[in-house]
Amino acid sequence: METLFQEEKMKIKSVLVFWIVFCSGLFVFPAQHVERIELSLKDCIVRALEDNLSIAVQAFDPEISDYSVRKAKEIYYPQLSFTYDNYYYNRLSNWAVQGTNYQDKYLRYNVGIKQKIMTGGGTSTLAFQHEF
Repeated sequence: METLFQEEKMKIKSVLVFWIVFCSGLFVFPAQHVERIELSLKDCIVRALEDNLSIAVQAFDPEISDYSVRKAKEIYYPQLSFTYDNYYYNRLSNWAVQGTNYQDKYLRYNVGIKQKIMTGGGTSTLAFQHEF
């Protein structure tokens, strides 16, 4: 019987401690005052549209589409190429007619322009090459 009485006493104490902690929290952390704003329906719609991120992203959609179209057309722009080689090499001769040393040297440059054809059929190329 005594243990039953002690258990009841413990339950009452725990409930009492809970209420004391709960009520002290109300005094320590009082509810904050929320300011009331009067808005018309039009103002509410304007605020909702301004705060909606998916609508803000849609505002950039035409620019993104423009960029994608320009990037797709970029492969059809003309491409200019230029290469330049200058080779100079001194070496010993193994043939008496050439002398003791002889030089290999050449100068080569290439200039070209190519463009993919939009209607298909490959690439149109115009190239110039010259060697000395």
